[in-house]
Amino acid sequence: MTGPCGVCNQPSRYVCGGCKTTNYCSKEHQKLHWKSGHKEQCKPIFRIEVNDVLGRHLVATRDIKAGELILQEPPLIVGPKAVSLPVCLGCHSVCQPGSSVECDGCGFPLCSVKCQLSDHHFDECRLMTEGKYKVKIEFGEKNAGYFPIVPLRCLLAKEKNPEKYKKIINLQSHLEEKLQSPLFALYRKNIAHFLMEKLGLKQFDETEILTVAGILDTNAFEVGSKDVKLRGLYNTASMIAHNCRPNTKHTFHGNDFVMAVTAISDIPAGGVIFATYTQTFWGTLERRNHLKMAKCFDCTCERCSDPSELGTYVGAIRCVNCMTPDNFRNGPYIMSTDPLKKDAMWQCENCGHGLPGKQIFSGNETLKEEISRIDKKNAESLEAFMEKYGTYGAGVLHPRNTHAVQIKHALVQIYGNKPGYLYSELSDELLERKIDYCHELLEIVDVLEPGFSKIRGQLLNELQSAMVMQAKRQFNQGKITKDAAQKILTDSLAILSEAIEILKVEPDMEDLQERLLTLSKELDK
Repeated sequence: MTGPCGVCNQPSRYVCGGCKTTNYCSKEHQKLHWKSGHKEQCKPIFRIEVNDVLGRHLVATRDIKAGELILQEPPLIVGPKAVSLPVCLGCHSVCQPGSSVECDGCGFPLCSVKCQLSDHHFDECRLMTEGKYKVKIEFGEKNAGYFPIVPLRCLLAKEKNPEKYKKIINLQSHLEEKLQSPLFALYRKNIAHFLMEKLGLKQFDETEILTVAGILDTNAFEVGSKDVKLRGLYNTASMIAHNCRPNTKHTFHGNDFVMAVTAISDIPAGGVIFATYTQTFWGTLERRNHLKMAKCFDCTCERCSDPSELGTYVGAIRCVNCMTPDNFRNGPYIMSTDPLKKDAMWQCENCGHGLPGKQIFSGNETLKEEISRIDKKNAESLEAFMEKYGTYGAGVLHPRNTHAVQIKHALVQIYGNKPGYLYSELSDELLERKIDYCHELLEIVDVLEPGFSKIRGQLLNELQSAMVMQAKRQFNQGKITKDAAQKILTDSLAILSEAIEILKVEPDMEDLQERLLTLSKELDK
């Protein structure tokens, strides 16, 4: 679970079924806490409501503070993504050549023989063995052999755990909207045909199998760590409504992948609890297109409805007709005249120069394709893109444009962290650039994902580390006084403390806590 026991502060194993926010190490301590006062405090923090716009969604029953835990729940089903690097089907850890074993029955790699008998894998392996199906998984690349695994696990729950299957099948599938899509033609072949013909699951018809595939497509969360990416279904969390300016974040904890949903900003009583099912740095055209294709709805949130995207202009381009040396970094911008219509005209806010929405969409797709071919760990390639289109050159991408900020975000993670660009190797110019980029990105995030969002915590952490390094370097070079350096270190400590407060619910926090201790010692010198 995500927090300590509410009685003894030891690691917890259970969560209160009422409020879903208090943890316990044992049933005995749960009963003790109930009798000692939790009974009066145990009230759900949210309720489920239904309307025509949002469908089923969660609403706060009281004021919720930023950083407060709203919900934690284990997955209904968890397993590998449809196309995945080698992953153990028993414990879901990464499988490496030389240290993994091949399952005797189905051929999938496992981290150990013990995982061959795990609850996750046993039944699916038996079916594949009986169907004389043996897969060949290649290491070092993503494999489509994992395509049917999670749908099969969902279907097997029908007999093994009917209550769980009822929760799964009651989730939204959008099957009718998706049935004729190229993706579902692939699902027919790789999932429905495979399960019915290869494995002989005659108790399920094509419609039920594709319904489960649609449920996964619509509701599954990406689960896991940097090493392995899985997907999981979560019953209550799947009801959280989408908004392109969310007020929550979610994290995953432990080997059982318990999801914790935390408020990133204050939510008033009666307020809708929102998550985002898209990317913060995407522009409105891309976000709405993704949501329509993947989730089958047209987002009309405040951000999507505003041509300026709440004053960030992330989706806008700059007008080359109006651009001068004085306004090179900011506007005038060309924006959609009606952002809720994909084909609406785009127009300069100053001179009225217009471009068809289709042309803007096509241009964005071209740039996306070019960015997709860039090695995100190669700073030179990323910088070359900026020279060609962005802030360094006379291109149409202003400093806060979606494509520019995605490149800057990638560079922020390289500068100071990757070989060849470690702080000891970084030039003064690139160090200054990292600090500038952090400030620029934080200006956007403070509007679009403010408060306790993960991306804001990460950017604050990157900013403080660069500030500390720059202060040390400038002091050693005689460019600033000791008092000035001390002031920067003090500011950096405050920024790091805020980053830790934001990121404390994230797994693997040890390095930040250690960093805080080190910086505190430096200030005492």
